[in-house]
Amino acid sequence: DAIRSGIQASILATVLVAGGCLLGVALWQAARDLPPPACRWLENRLSQGPVSVLFDRAAFSLSRGIELRRVRLYPKRRLGAPLFEADRIQLRGRVYRSRQPAAWIDSVTFQGLVIDPFLAWPVSSQGLTLQDWTALFDPANPAGALFARPVAITIEDSTIFGIATERVTFALRSQRDRLFIDNARVDVQTPRFRERVDGEAAFDFQARRLQVNLGGTLTPDVIERLCLFLDGGDVVEVFRDFG
Repeated sequence: DAIRSGIQASILATVLVAGGCLLGVALWQAARDLPPPACRWLENRLSQGPVSVLFDRAAFSLSRGIELRRVRLYPKRRLGAPLFEADRIQLRGRVYRSRQPAAWIDSVTFQGLVIDPFLAWPVSSQGLTLQDWTALFDPANPAGALFARPVAITIEDSTIFGIATERVTFALRSQRDRLFIDNARVDVQTPRFRERVDGEAAFDFQARRLQVNLGGTLTPDVIERLCLFLDGGDVVEVFRDFG
């Protein structure tokens, strides 16, 4: 009887441990939708910097962090179209009530990100220039920088300045008067080719100077779009004259 009782106790303990593990995995993977009051509180918290954040739904899980659906990002004190729209954004980090979101976000994953071409460059009266974008990351911005610590960025299945991208990854960090993009990789899928770009970039806030080092294989169509984005309209005209 003692042996039988010991075996039963051992089986029961094993079942309880296994059940606890399964429950823990389920809780780790499960995403719980946040109620409307919590969504509005999160919108207000995320909008305390240089931008205003709006979204339709938000969920939280231990494995994926905070997940926002149907997201729109607007620059403050500027009317017009949003900076971008995204089907889904995942934020990972540690939430601190006493700190700005810029100080607790470790990584951001975008899915279905759309940034319209006219917002990228033409002239400031039509949309945001590249300098308008970089100003959001300037530590000297009166509203604070968009990110106050190094952040890992992943962008999947998106359209950026008119270029359809499968996956974009890079590390973003601000250091005094400069913004750095490290270990960047861009995968572009065109109807005929699969293209890739690797490199790094740095922007000097005071000198308003952008330095880019890129390498990869691109078709002329993608190169033309990149030149237009970087205010290289004259270069595009030369390409067309001698193409």
